Amino acid sequence: MSREPNFAIGDFNGDGSEDLAVAIKANEGSLGDINNELANWSLEDPRSIPNPTLTNRVPPNKRARAEKGDTLLAIIHGVGAEGWRAAEAKPNIRA
Repeated sequence: MSREPNFAIGDFNGDGSEDLAVAIKANEGSLGDINNELANWSLEDPRSIPNPTLTNRVPPNKRARAEKGDTLLAIIHGVGAEGWRAAEAKPNIRA
């Protein structure tokens, strides 16, 4: 199955900076890095995140774990005018 294109660019978190989302497949060799608790990204299951409202802040959810063959959505939230290209941009991975 083709996933062309396998990325999207937009302001996904509403902060005015351009973000990058990329569909990726977890492979066995990268699972240790993806699931590492000390990684500089968060791994979340979007099915367990409540829908926030303007008056209701969402607390952090339990960290998800990726398994071999999972399709993941890596989102790099942009910073300032450089957006996702900025050195400070940080990835967030949805399992």
